[in-house]
Amino acid sequence: MELKNMERVWFVTSNYSSLQGLKILPLGVWLYLEAAGNFSWIPLYTHNRPISSLLLLCIACGGWLIVSHWYNRVFGYVGPTKQGVLKFTWTSIMVVVVSFPWLLISGVIDGALKPPVSALGLTASFLLALWWAVGRLPKHYAIAAALIAIVSILPLFGIVSKDQYFSGLISLVFGTILIMVGILDHLQLVHKLGDSPAGHDD
Repeated sequence: MELKNMERVWFVTSNYSSLQGLKILPLGVWLYLEAAGNFSWIPLYTHNRPISSLLLLCIACGGWLIVSHWYNRVFGYVGPTKQGVLKFTWTSIMVVVVSFPWLLISGVIDGALKPPVSALGLTASFLLALWWAVGRLPKHYAIAAALIAIVSILPLFGIVSKDQYFSGLISLVFGTILIMVGILDHLQLVHKLGDSPAGHDD
C-alpha cells in the first residue's frame, strides 16, 4: 500500500501541470466561438473579426491563468522538480522548433489550398500521438489523436464538404476534443488525489 501511495504521489507531482485539465477549457470555448463566427451564428462576433477573435483569445488565456491559480489554491502548489524542468524544457523546444513551424505551414496549406484532407488536422494528430508516446501520457491522448486524424479526412470521403469543414467544423471538432481531454485530465487528477480536492492531504 505504501509503495502504491508513493507511485501515486510521484505520478501527480511529475505530471501536475498537465493534469490541470480545466485550464484548457477556455481555449475550447474560444474554438467554439470561432466555429460560430465562421458559420455566422453570432453576427457581432463575425463582423468584427479578427479583432473579436484576438480579444476573446486573450480572455481565454486569462481564463487559463485564473484556473491555474484555482488549482494551486484548491489542490496545492507543486514546485518544479529537476525532472519537471527537463520535461518542460524539452517540451518547449519541441513546440518552438518542431511543432509550431509544422502547424503554421499546414495551417497555411489548409487556408490557401483547402485540400480534401486537413493538413493542419493530420499534423496536429501526428504531433499529439508523438507527444503521447514520448511523454507516456494517458491513453485518452492517443484516442484524441486518432479522432483528430479521422475527422481530418472526412472531406475526402464526401461525409462533409470542404467548405463546411474549413468554414467552421474543424474548430468545432478541435474545441470538443480539447474540452474532453481537459476534463479527463482533471478527473484523473481528482482520482489520483482520492476523489476530492482534500485528497492531497493524505
